[in-house]
Amino acid sequence: MLLLWLAFALLYLPDVDSLGYSSDVRFEGHGLVAALYLSGTVLTTLGLGDVAVQTDGLRLLVVLEAAGGLALFTASLGYLPALYTVISQLRTSAEAVSDLEATTPEQAVELLREDPVLTLEAVRRDVISARQDLLRFPVLHHFHLPVGQSVIGVVEGATMLWVVARFGLSAQAHPSVRRQAVALELALRRLVEDTARHVGDADPRDDGRQAALDQVARVRAAVTALDDWTADDCEPDAGALQDLARTNAVVRRYAALHGYDLSGARTDAVDDA
Repeated sequence: MLLLWLAFALLYLPDVDSLGYSSDVRFEGHGLVAALYLSGTVLTTLGLGDVAVQTDGLRLLVVLEAAGGLALFTASLGYLPALYTVISQLRTSAEAVSDLEATTPEQAVELLREDPVLTLEAVRRDVISARQDLLRFPVLHHFHLPVGQSVIGVVEGATMLWVVARFGLSAQAHPSVRRQAVALELALRRLVEDTARHVGDADPRDDGRQAALDQVARVRAAVTALDDWTADDCEPDAGALQDLARTNAVVRRYAALHGYDLSGARTDAVDDA
């Protein structure tokens, strides 16, 4: 808005002496202030009439500025309510995942025991919703929401559930769960990559792969402790391990840039990498 006001004032400035000034109004001078005044009244569509342009070219310029000002104000009035709505949607998605409290292997395993497919699908939808909100309004990254209502709340909870379903369960014994885990993996990867573009370079550290392997081992140990579930004893897929290490690195960097404290139990899913 400020730049538009100044830009049009500079366009009016060369012809400021040729403008029409009302005889009923006192003007101290015909300079930059007069040009700024004309630009401001036109941009805000006040139309006071005490200063008027005298040529066809300037008249067209006034119409253009007035149209731009009207469009800018209309866009601003539409943007702010939409932004508030999207913030609420992001908070809802983040809380839906964060409130599951699946930040440790044991918590995630217990959560998935009852209805793993339905749980993973619900989390996948929340991940997709959060990504769409952030794509529409990237400025949301700059709002310091509580950690459980931010993109970290989505990624952190979804990651641990994905790790359990993807690395902890046997594909032969739990094929439907594994298929749903792959779908969640794709949604989570897209959200993490979009978030990585916001935080900049967030490549895993040299020990990221080993930390991811340790994380998988803890998940498999939690699954093996149950009598009614079949753990996966196959070698973890290298690509999926890289995704896990990458996710951990992005979460750490995002938390550091935005001042989030991930100390305590919440870091089990992310900081060990």
